[in-house]
Amino acid sequence: MQYELLENQTFAVEGPIQTTATSLNIPFAKYHDGYMLPISKIKNNGFKDRDFTEITIGAAVSEIGDYAFSGVNAKQITFAHKGLDINYNYQSASLKLTIGKNAFAENGAVQKIILPAALKTINDYAFYSCTKLVNVSFEREVVSLSNIGNFVFQDNISMTDNAIIRLLINDSSSIGKFTKVGDGIFRNTNISNVLTSDDKLTNKIVWRGKLLHVYYPTGFATDLFFEENEIAGYAFVDAGNDDVKITLHFTNPNVIINAKAFSMLHTSVDKIYLKKDKTSVKIENVHVDAFDSTIDHQVSVFTNNYMTWDEKFRAVTSFGKVKFVDD
Repeated sequence: MQYELLENQTFAVEGPIQTTATSLNIPFAKYHDGYMLPISKIKNNGFKDRDFTEITIGAAVSEIGDYAFSGVNAKQITFAHKGLDINYNYQSASLKLTIGKNAFAENGAVQKIILPAALKTINDYAFYSCTKLVNVSFEREVVSLSNIGNFVFQDNISMTDNAIIRLLINDSSSIGKFTKVGDGIFRNTNISNVLTSDDKLTNKIVWRGKLLHVYYPTGFATDLFFEENEIAGYAFVDAGNDDVKITLHFTNPNVIINAKAFSMLHTSVDKIYLKKDKTSVKIENVHVDAFDSTIDHQVSVFTNNYMTWDEKFRAVTSFGKVKFVDD
């Protein structure tokens, strides 16, 4: 491995240009001028596309850089750190772990990951397209995680369980743990239902009134009703069933519908009611890119004063695939 001494007297590490090793063990510290100095950082692209089958990340690491292990098909990924804080000498404040963008993306071998409790931030696409990853859990019940980027677990097509979902659902307080929650976090996974805090099954992930993701397990009604305060981008990308036609009903007139909310809408969804009786969702609360060009089938959207809606969204409604109507 190659090391760079940082200003805070810790080391950043990256891999050699060539290696025949099949396992990687990043230690806690490295000897330097009579002292053992901790290894705190894995550089951007540090071990990208290497042929490791096992990875152990040292207990002093608080930053895993962008693309650090992207394309590495390691079947086993171990975080050596245990506990809520990362401490490596008496001068250091307690630190948390940050995982960079695409850090572990495109791993086609790992099936299970146990994340450390000290993990605070997971950035965009961190575990993108880990196609055999089934289960994500934490090494203890109390964790530090508070920031999740966009599309973190997108295209994890084998995933059936992820402890982060339960953390989000249970984080219902306005002063709760999470401060940032991105779009499309669980897009195109194999999760078909979610267990809530009171042990009930639901087909949606909701965080503090914000609808993050909807699934359509077999047996659900063809009319789906939503009373949430906000709809995240890509919320409905997995909300479909090839055997039925589905109608979406939004019953909260004050709902905020974000950009890409209906992006890549499943072909089984053919009607969307942005109204309840005579009360419409407020047009100013619907992002101009809520309906974008990735809808490739005819969808009827029911509103009041449909001509105003048509005028606002005409340029971005999937080349005529979205039709605003009134009834």
